[in-house]
Amino acid sequence: MRFRSFEYVSKRLVRRWILTHSVTNLLKKIWPGFLYSNLNETSSAFLVNRYVAFAEEFGFDLRGKTMLEIGVGATNSVGYGMVACCGVNYWAYEPYVGLNPKLDSRLKAEMCVKYPEFDAAKVNRIVDLKPIPDASVDFIGSSSVLEHVYELPALLLELKRVLKRDGMMVHVVDYRDHFFKYPYEFLCYSERVWTHCLSPGSLPRWRLKDHVELFEKAGFVCELRDVARLELDFAQIEPYIDAKFAHYKPSDLAVSWAVLVVRFADQNPARK
Repeated sequence: MRFRSFEYVSKRLVRRWILTHSVTNLLKKIWPGFLYSNLNETSSAFLVNRYVAFAEEFGFDLRGKTMLEIGVGATNSVGYGMVACCGVNYWAYEPYVGLNPKLDSRLKAEMCVKYPEFDAAKVNRIVDLKPIPDASVDFIGSSSVLEHVYELPALLLELKRVLKRDGMMVHVVDYRDHFFKYPYEFLCYSERVWTHCLSPGSLPRWRLKDHVELFEKAGFVCELRDVARLELDFAQIEPYIDAKFAHYKPSDLAVSWAVLVVRFADQNPARK
C-alpha cells in the first residue's frame, strides 16, 4: 500500500470512528475555530452575490420573489442577505444542522444596522419541505450541499413540487473528497470499503454526470457553469480508481467543482 494511501486511510478512520459529527460539534463549541467555518457562519456576501449574478445572467429578476435555500447550515445569514438586497421571501431548509442562536442573532443584528429597511420576518427556517405550498417558489439555491445528499431523487421530487414552472435553481457543488488535501482519493476504494469503513456518513461520491442525469430524469435541464478540474491531482490517482467508476469518462471523474443552473425542461427559454 502506498504511504499516501496509508496516511489517507488512517485519517479517514479517525474521522469516521473518533471525530464523529457529535464530537466535532462539541469541539466547535468549546474550541472556536476548530475545523473550518462555513460561509454562512462568517459572511453571506459571497453566496448572495453569486446567486444574484447567476439569476441576472439568465434574465431572472429576484426582487420580491420567493426563494428556498437547501442546507443553510448553522445560521440564516444568506437569507438575511437575500432579503436585504432583493426583498425576497426566504425559506431556509436545514434538516440536520441546528441553528446557532448566538451567532445567528449577531449576523442578523449586523444586517439590521447595515440595512435599516431590512425585514427579518421574511426569513423562515424549516426542517421539512412540507410546509412549502406547491408551485410557490421562484428560485432555489444551494452551496456545497448536493454532494452530501444520499436520497437525492426524493429531494428532487420535493423541489419539483415547490418550484414554479418558470422558476430556476442554482446549485454550487463541490465534487472533491472533503479531505481537501486528497481531492480524488475516495475514488480509489470499493463501495463496500467506503461505506463500511471510510465514509464519514455524508459523502455518497456523486459525480457531475450523476447529478445531471438525476435532474433530467426528474424533468429538468441543466446548464453548467464554472466546471473545474484538478488535472495534476487527478493524474496521480487515475491508475488506482476503483472498478465502481469504470463506466465514467476520466473527464467526468476529474470534475472537482461545478455550478448547475436548472430549469424545467419545458420552461427553458434562451437567456436574455
